[in-house]
Amino acid sequence: SSVKITGWLDAYTTVQYLPNSALFTTARTPEREELFQWVGPIATLRGSFYTLSDAGITVNTLEQAKALDAIATPSNWYTHEYLLANDFGNIVATSFSPLEAFNQLLNGEVDALFMYDEGINWLCEATATPRDSIVKQFEETYDEGYVAFSLTTPSSVVEQWQQNLEAMKQDGTFETIWQRWFDGSDMP
Repeated sequence: SSVKITGWLDAYTTVQYLPNSALFTTARTPEREELFQWVGPIATLRGSFYTLSDAGITVNTLEQAKALDAIATPSNWYTHEYLLANDFGNIVATSFSPLEAFNQLLNGEVDALFMYDEGINWLCEATATPRDSIVKQFEETYDEGYVAFSLTTPSSVVEQWQQNLEAMKQDGTFETIWQRWFDGSDMP
């Protein structure tokens, strides 16, 4: 077995048809429930609207977010699916990565970014953007992230992964890893 790092869209498509494949971290949503076998939860995913602090924008409701000129989010992410399901007509989902979507916000191409909270901290760090230059307007979604296994992966393999995850949670290993990467965020 091996681990391959690839773009989200390629990975998401591949795990739907390639036997014995898995993808993480995947938001477990009702629309995706029957597409995969699930192990987790391994992450909390709080989807929030973010703006630049010097933009002078205040967004407290979905209706206010819909009234913005443009909102960025990565193409085919759960955040994109959420905006589509809620009839947003101002989505700019042309980016294939969170970094590209974040740069659309930084470059003034969009008014807001719809992204999960832990991702914002990482993006600010990766781009040397001061965290206080990005404002969280409001949290709209809460989902949990899982490892999504192809439907053709033997259920015994998926069950073993779930058992191993549960053992890691019981013995404190999971919490140690979580605190190293997501200190201050609620564990799933």
